[in-house]
Amino acid sequence: MSDLTDELTYPAAYQLTKQQQKILSVVLMEYLNMGDWKGLFKKTDSEAFAKQQTQFYDDDSWDTGSIEDTLEKDCAEAVAFILNKDSRHLKVIWEMPGVKTMSLRKDENFHAEIEAIIEDALDQSTDNKIIATSDKDNNSNLPDENQNPYETLDAAQELLDSNNTTQSMRLMHAALKNFLQQTCKNLEITTDDKDSVSILQAKVNEHLKQKNSASQKSINLNDSSLSILRTSTLLIETIDDLSYQNTNEKHVNNSDVKYAINITRSVMIYIDELVVG
Repeated sequence: MSDLTDELTYPAAYQLTKQQQKILSVVLMEYLNMGDWKGLFKKTDSEAFAKQQTQFYDDDSWDTGSIEDTLEKDCAEAVAFILNKDSRHLKVIWEMPGVKTMSLRKDENFHAEIEAIIEDALDQSTDNKIIATSDKDNNSNLPDENQNPYETLDAAQELLDSNNTTQSMRLMHAALKNFLQQTCKNLEITTDDKDSVSILQAKVNEHLKQKNSASQKSINLNDSSLSILRTSTLLIETIDDLSYQNTNEKHVNNSDVKYAINITRSVMIYIDELVVG
């Protein structure tokens, strides 16, 4: 069997490290069953892999539920084959039901890294669309980094009330990102200008967990709090994905944006309360 992982080349926006690809294949190995793999091969036009690697479906581990070295190797090669065919298949894999949740449980940092890779690619695509339309002038209405995020959310709600769904989504996303940036600054968390909402959220989560484990009274975190933070991360990512659809209002409706604004406000308040203690 050939080592397909050494043959991979990615466009910059979808580049994975060997470690990221390894974790991704382990997540899929532990979560997907044989039927899921067949569906994934079909979605990514990669059914040739199973035909070439006939032992993939014959591995006894599929039936016993055990994790064998051969199964791990086969799954790694399957992921490599899929991504080598088209690196954009990373998004197809990521959007399979349950994969995001399982990756978050496996490794929060890895989860945030993959979200950032996909988000960066969406950023490039969205930026190109915005530049090509007169809608780009609306960027002047976005808040600066020092503006109160809660006031920005109020402005987003006002725009929504006047049926400006697109700009409301933009302001909501900007409010969330500004909030997380300000939170990181206040907590002395190192950030980068290119950090996505998912990356910022992961950094805040990690900081809170470390403070909690150090038994510092300024952070009141228990198992339920950790669960809520993980759920908040998934909600924020869903909101983030929704915001990238704002160049076509047919993709979102007033109720979608209203729900997203409410969730964003709740997440911000919850994190503020954890930080204050």
